[in-house]
Order: sequence, then C-alpha cells, then structure tokens
Amino acid sequence: AKGTTTSASATAAPTALPSDLDAQIASVIAQVEAAKKQTTIEVAGAQIAVTNLDKEMWPAHGDTRALTKRDLITYYARMAPYLLPQLRDRPLTMTRYPNGIDGAFFYQKHVDALPAGGFVQTLRVFMDKRDQDAILVNNLPTLVWLAQVADLALHVSLARANPLPDALDRPQTYSGSKEAIEASLLNVPDFVLFDLDPYIYRGDEGHGAEPELNRHAFEQTTQVAGWLKELLDSAGMSSF
Repeated sequence: AKGTTTSASATAAPTALPSDLDAQIASVIAQVEAAKKQTTIEVAGAQIAVTNLDKEMWPAHGDTRALTKRDLITYYARMAPYLLPQLRDRPLTMTRYPNGIDGAFFYQKHVDALPAGGFVQTLRVFMDKRDQDAILVNNLPTLVWLAQVADLALHVSLARANPLPDALDRPQTYSGSKEAIEASLLNVPDFVLFDLDPYIYRGDEGHGAEPELNRHAFEQTTQVAGWLKELLDSAGMSSF
C-alpha cells in the first residue's frame, strides 16, 4: 500500500502531535525491549516488522557498549516529541547504513516500496528530472520504520509542504516540471541552516581516509557556533 498526502495535511497545525503520543511511545519501547531478534510490533494501529534487533549499529567505544538497532528504534521513539514537529511535512532524504555506522551507506531521496498499512505519507515531487515519491515523517510509525531500515540521518527539506501559517498564496503543485517545483511552496524555506564542519585531519588517519574526530577542532567549531548564535540573537532571530 502506498501512503499519500491529502488536503487534510495542509490544514493541520505544523507542530500538532497526537494526544496519546506518550502512550504510543511507551508501547513501542515495551514491545521492542521484550522482543527477541525480530518481531512485529503495533505502533499507533500500524503493524511494523522489525528485524535484526541485535545488529550492531555503533561499535563499543571505551566503557560504552555497542548500540544496536533495538537501541536505535527505542531512541527514535523517545525523541518523537522533539523530532516530529521539526520533521513534519518536509520531504526526507534518507541516509541508510544497513550494516552500521562503519559500513557502507547510501542516500535515498525517493521510495518505490513502502511498508503495508499506508501509514507512511508521501509527496509527489519533481526531482532528478522526474516525478518521484518523497517520504514525509508525520507520525511515530514512520519514525519506527525509518529506524528499522537503518536510516541514521534524517535530512529534511528546509521548506514545508504546508502553507500555514503565512504562505497560503504559494502554489502547492510539486510535480510535473522543474518550473512547477521552483514556483511551489517547497521553494520557500522557512528557516536557514548553518552547517559548521570541523573538517580537519587529526593526523593519524590512513591514506585517503576521512578525518577522524579532532577534539580541538570540534571545540573551536562549537565556539564559532556560540558566536553565531549571539549574532543571530542580537538581530532578534530565534536560533538553536
């Protein structure tokens, strides 16, 4: 079954959360913690198969044990009250790590096959020279399913497919052509992202390897982020 967005999604408050979300989260955590390596769990009425729950996603480090897919699903569920308002109505680009953070990964902007049940909402969007279905992370079942498919990074559009509160005059046709997407609401971002990367080699990397964690560079980057926040605050702009 394929989920779709409807006109109803454009009339909901951008940050609306279900009144029973806490109960949904508690149910997910209880089911996942009680499961063996795989099972089917019920999430807000949706049936979701979860597999390889003991697969290592992050290796052990120092005194910290390895973190598994079970931990990932639990974490996404716990963070749902914070994640869902920020992700809602924003087309998602998945970054999937099927074999954990040290394994190969791939980006996925669109979906061809969705889980049964229709709980994953999608949006038909013109991208990469054709119309494709993008995922909208609008409910807890979708978050749980994304953890199951090892989406370890939730990259969403800086614009929302929701005209509220102040973009009712913008076209909401996102498919058909490059001109349509450029004229649409998705070409009007509602916040700005500053990406600060401490991309500095530590010195012990192998030939051709990516930089490892450089703590001094990271500390300097956090200092720059603090300066940027002070600047934005002084201009009366909310920043985080």
